[in-house]
Amino acid sequence: KKFLTAMCVVSSPSLARPAAARQQVAVTNDRGVLRLAICAGDRVLLSLADPCVLTQTLGPFPAGSVNCVSWTASGDALAVGVGATARVYERTRDGGAGSSWRWEETAVLTPTTGGGRRSSSSGDPLPAVEAGELAALAWSGVFGARRALWGAAAHVLMLWTQPADAGAAADASEWQLAWRRQLATPVSLLAGCGGAAALLASAGDGDRLAKVWHPD
Repeated sequence: KKFLTAMCVVSSPSLARPAAARQQVAVTNDRGVLRLAICAGDRVLLSLADPCVLTQTLGPFPAGSVNCVSWTASGDALAVGVGATARVYERTRDGGAGSSWRWEETAVLTPTTGGGRRSSSSGDPLPAVEAGELAALAWSGVFGARRALWGAAAHVLMLWTQPADAGAAADASEWQLAWRRQLATPVSLLAGCGGAAALLASAGDGDRLAKVWHPD
């Protein structure tokens, strides 16, 4: 039996054919409306799934630099991995359940955002690491934070958080690099879980096992 059916084809005549690389797609259920975010070379295409409507194009970014995308569970924010940075886009106005929602960039996060000078929860400085391009992003719940975003860049796993009292239209200064660790093997897949558990699963290409992380 066929369990999957092609619902729509999203394209734009102004886009060149993406380079041969893994192209990520993220989907969210925004109050009953399915939304897609599609990596397309130097841009990200935002689309409704049914009916198939291209609603917004993010970019262009430097050629071939868009690596990964991740929606929040509610669909009100999107993270885009561009090179070594994570760009956060937030919904700017209530246009109803149709195609009139818009997302605008509110923060650009890097492996040193919040400064390596920021202390960890144990009081020790965050360790210096060599992070490359982001391979995966995942939103998760972390106690005491308005939002929490995980990022994986080769052998580095990192967590950015936004204070619980941050405004709806946050800027980069309100985000902090809360945690960062150098791993023995590269990570290319992340899956976050919100709620009280605040769990994160990570794995690399070809791994047989997934690591599960949780805050202390």
